[in-house]
Amino acid sequence: MIRVTVSPTLRDPGRLVKSPRVRSALAYAAFFAAVGSMLPYLPLYYRGIGFQLGEIGGMLALGPLVGLAMAPAWGALSDRHRGSPRVFVAATSTALAGVALLALGSDRIVVIAGAAVLGAGMAGLTPILDARALETAGGDRSGYGPVRAWGSAGYIVSVLGTGLLADAAGLRSLFIVFAACLVATGLIGLTLKPSAARAALVPSLRPMRDTSRLFGPSGLGVFLLGTFLTWLGMSAVLSFTPLRFEELGASRTIVGLGGALAAGIEVPLMLRYPALAARFGPARVLVAGAGFLAARSVVAALASDPIGLLAASVFAGFGYALFFVGGVTYVSARVPPQLAATALGIFQGVGSSLSQVTAAVLGGVIAAAVGIQGLFGIAIALGAAGTAIIFLAVRRPPPPPASSARRGSPPAQPSAPPVPSAADRAGQSCGDYGAAISRPDAAFPVKSPLGEYSSAIRCQPITTCTDDAIGSRPPGGSRSARVTPICKAPTRMHGVTK
Repeated sequence: MIRVTVSPTLRDPGRLVKSPRVRSALAYAAFFAAVGSMLPYLPLYYRGIGFQLGEIGGMLALGPLVGLAMAPAWGALSDRHRGSPRVFVAATSTALAGVALLALGSDRIVVIAGAAVLGAGMAGLTPILDARALETAGGDRSGYGPVRAWGSAGYIVSVLGTGLLADAAGLRSLFIVFAACLVATGLIGLTLKPSAARAALVPSLRPMRDTSRLFGPSGLGVFLLGTFLTWLGMSAVLSFTPLRFEELGASRTIVGLGGALAAGIEVPLMLRYPALAARFGPARVLVAGAGFLAARSVVAALASDPIGLLAASVFAGFGYALFFVGGVTYVSARVPPQLAATALGIFQGVGSSLSQVTAAVLGGVIAAAVGIQGLFGIAIALGAAGTAIIFLAVRRPPPPPASSARRGSPPAQPSAPPVPSAADRAGQSCGDYGAAISRPDAAFPVKSPLGEYSSAIRCQPITTCTDDAIGSRPPGGSRSARVTPICKAPTRMHGVTK
């Protein structure tokens, strides 16, 4: 006799919808469906309304150029408001306004304004989505990959469907799909509230300033440089692949198939990311992803027919899945949780948006001078340099903990001693943790045994004595009263100190 056990989630589908991981996965699916309806076809739309090759490069650069400033700004605004969904909805509404200008505008000035507004709104969605998804991913962040995989699944469906629709009804029809997917993203975003642990943290007064210090030369700066070069090589190929397909006589459906093929490879890799990271190590997986992106440029440069360009999409799928997920988890593991959205905004703004701006502007000029294949050849060198720098960055040991920090700032690097024992929890001074945060009522991020920020101790100002006699009078010593941050006793929830 076979016994079938039905999980509580299947008996009550409402519990599934209430899961933060499921809501994040649905938001990713809707958002990247919007991206899939736009990204491969926008260069063709610009060419169709009269823009020349060099001008197309400028148009493709405009959105990321605005996003370069807006991605960290949206992230900082979200962190400042404790991850409020209203910030996410505001970014979605801004993107929808840009879609309306692009779709309905007939004058070039209106089209240019639409591209800028669209870039401003889209830049705010990714860092906030990533921050909320990472809160559900577990202490080692490897659970982020399976959640993000739903974004690639949505991209596949959208890019194929939009290609068929564009062949049948014209390129302007892509804006219908784009707008519908953005509306769905905004509605789901209303449910993306931060976790209880994240909401309990005291927000930084200046998240942009505090986070930027973590991206210095001794911190994440070298990694960010390697990321920029890697994305630059990838963006140069990605931005001009649709035009190369058109040069080779491929239909718009084939253009969509190239994007769908890459995303189809991304899905199983992202789902298996926790196993890959556990077996090979997150650093090796990250470097391998950068290497696959460089290999994609090689194949694209050598391709002389649409089949060859489709083969390049295979390498793009491997590279994007491993490098993007690895990069997001690498950065998030090295910043305090109350600065996560800001840090991911900087990672996206400098690593991704700046590379797209550079690739679009210089790529248009280079492609006009030496052809699109020549541009792909330059992308090979950029990808190889980025891979080498990332390899060096992830091998660098973290710097020693700072002995002090400026008022109101988070620790310069994610280094903190273990959580105090039960006997020490009631009254342990924040000064014993290296005086990393001196502002009263601040939240001190605590390093887990895995070396990542996963919890925080709340501090409040009370009158104590000097550092050489904290909590008690030493023999022969004298108390000198002053105000020092004192940590409340942490509590435990699901095995993680909160």
